[in-house]
Amino acid sequence: MSVVQLSKRVWQLNALNPGPFTLQGTNTYLVGTGLRRVLIDTGDGMQPLYISNIKELLHKKVENARICAILLTHHHPDHVGGLSNILKEKDILTEDFKIYTSNKSNEPNEYCDGQSKTGIFKKINDELDTVFLEKASVEYGLNNISTVALNYESALKLEQILSEPNFLITVEGASLYAVPTPGHSEDHVAFYLKEENTLFSGDCLLGKSSSIFNDLRKMINSLTTMLNINPKLIYPGHGPIIDSPKTEISHNINHRIKRETKIIDTIKNYQSKLALSLENKQNNSSDPIQTLSGNFDDPASSIYIDFDELFLQVYGSLNGETLIRGAKYNLTNHLNKLETENKVEFQIDSDGNKRCRLL
Repeated sequence: MSVVQLSKRVWQLNALNPGPFTLQGTNTYLVGTGLRRVLIDTGDGMQPLYISNIKELLHKKVENARICAILLTHHHPDHVGGLSNILKEKDILTEDFKIYTSNKSNEPNEYCDGQSKTGIFKKINDELDTVFLEKASVEYGLNNISTVALNYESALKLEQILSEPNFLITVEGASLYAVPTPGHSEDHVAFYLKEENTLFSGDCLLGKSSSIFNDLRKMINSLTTMLNINPKLIYPGHGPIIDSPKTEISHNINHRIKRETKIIDTIKNYQSKLALSLENKQNNSSDPIQTLSGNFDDPASSIYIDFDELFLQVYGSLNGETLIRGAKYNLTNHLNKLETENKVEFQIDSDGNKRCRLL
């Protein structure tokens, strides 16, 4: 169903945009119990039926309530693309309506290009480009979500989330606190519903799927923050409701750690085999082992493994360009984390190919 009441305070509206990364579609949420409600995220703006569903819900199922605020978890098109369409519907907005969002977006990179239509997050709306905040701030009057700090080294506790400096918006029946959760994107914010001890996780944690990320260290810290909050339920940006948050969060953290371990072990195994190959070549130059890539005449350069070869050994054979691009995006960010920790280093060969080795 595209519109479902999850509790007396929370309605879920699916944005009707299914896909490889959006799963069954983007989940958006209407929160509160009175005539003033909060909407969390807006879908991609490509499905007119989504707007019809919002209007029917407000007019017929919640006593002609209106939206007094929209909270955006992050600036990816499948979460903010519906903003302009909603703003055209004046009969569902209060006169003092406001939009709240983080201003820390910094998305463009090799596999997720915010400036083109070729990356993972395709720009399905021309308004959604790298200057989204600048444009939207003028057109929509965006309000910044100021949160307590989240750094690389320590996750947050619930008491910090509930502290005075942190962002809080209240309507009848609902107190929503901002939870800084960078990792999937730099600007990502989740929202904690105090009355229910539930969490709107955006894309930091998905139902029945793993999320892509742009900074693994921050992602793990954000997931640890969610563990510290210990919510009763998690309402994700995609996928089904998470009714065993501690189990699911721990699974996601362990999945990332296991993936990193596999990457390290794969590079280590490659280097060990290459060292043996070079030794055999020296002992029997007429019969070298030729199953590994590399320049056997230059051992120093041969201890690096090509990115594509590492990808194949870690992820195996994947079907579909979108899934491959997403997996390469995650592998790149795993390696960037390891480079930051001085565990690997990169080299660009003469053909412009990226390679890496363990330090």
